[in-house]
Amino acid sequence: MLKAAVSRQREYLADARAVQWTRSKDGLGGVLRKVLTQRELAEQQYGSWQQDTRSHQGLDKRIVQHMLLAETPHASRLEHWLESHPTVPERIRRIYGRDMRPLPLPLNTVPQGR
Repeated sequence: MLKAAVSRQREYLADARAVQWTRSKDGLGGVLRKVLTQRELAEQQYGSWQQDTRSHQGLDKRIVQHMLLAETPHASRLEHWLESHPTVPERIRRIYGRDMRPLPLPLNTVPQGR
């Protein structure tokens, strides 16, 4: 648990450093807010973002957990405490200093023939 807590703190520090380097909260913050939008869309279609297995198929393996931008579904509350990443809403709260609404996803546009 201690190792996971240290890892989560490092994630917060990495987020803060990204904001500092880019001089913009909206870079990383915008990406994380779009992740929330994707989660909301999955909840609308499947009743729960955790039921949309297309979005996290195979990502529950411990070998790839450290590379994930967003958390995967948990079987228990204990697993949540063992996660190396903080939740997406908490990361957004820390970046902006308050809760932020999800951002709309860009529409996929097909280029017109020439």
